Amino acid sequence: FFNINYDFILICNPSIRHVEYIKKCLKHKIKNIFVEKPLSDNFNDIKKLIKEYPDVKKKVLVGYVLLFNKLFTKTLKLIKQKKLGKIISATIVCNSNFKKWSLYSNKWSGIQSG
Repeated sequence: FFNINYDFILICNPSIRHVEYIKKCLKHKIKNIFVEKPLSDNFNDIKKLIKEYPDVKKKVLVGYVLLFNKLFTKTLKLIKQKKLGKIISATIVCNSNFKKWSLYSNKWSGIQSG
């Protein structure tokens, strides 16, 4: 599998195996790794990963799903309680200031801000 030079790897397996596969990627010099949350089901495994690979924060980005975001859960609650009236259409845009975000993300993901 690692005989190809990958630009990035997505780790989307059960969380019990995330750290194992992150280590495999780091061992094979993969520079950009995206892993679904949670990073691991075991905090001690995360501490060991950081100790073994101190620069892991520069190479791994953990995904974050908005399913439990307070904005969405509160809106859904209001809809279910019928407090918003009849909804014909809705558009939800969730974004952030990428320049501001990238100032922090480049510390662990290798993304360079412009």
